[in-house]
Amino acid sequence: MGSLTYGRRVPLSLEAAVEQLADRSSRKRRAAAKRLRTLADPAAGPALCAALRSEYRDTRTWETKYQMAMAIGECGVAADTPLLDELVEREPGHSAVGTALGDALVRIEWRTSRTTTVIDRYVPTGAPGVIEGVMRGTAMLQATPSDE
Repeated sequence: MGSLTYGRRVPLSLEAAVEQLADRSSRKRRAAAKRLRTLADPAAGPALCAALRSEYRDTRTWETKYQMAMAIGECGVAADTPLLDELVEREPGHSAVGTALGDALVRIEWRTSRTTTVIDRYVPTGAPGVIEGVMRGTAMLQATPSDE
């Protein structure tokens, strides 16, 4: 995976990156999530969701969780939203993970419906990381929040 060719790294293919999500090394799982985030292929969504669910058991790997959540936001489809909602409810732990979850929820909703009702659901909750992610995602997409 990511073999060297004349001193240059060959980017992971979709299949190789998905496979690498199960690697024992958090660094490699994080690299795979970053690659999938770049590829933004919805086909990676189920594997990313499974990997993030598994990753949540380890309290030390917040950077890997962050990259996985951001990759879900780029690759994700509406079917991935329940997992993200569940993880927000569980307490994201590190605020950066909450930020990534909020951002991912906005990106998925925007992609599927061109609305941002996620703001209405999560801003009142008071989870600072999630609120920051929702606001950042909305700003990055230049989305207009609902009138409510």
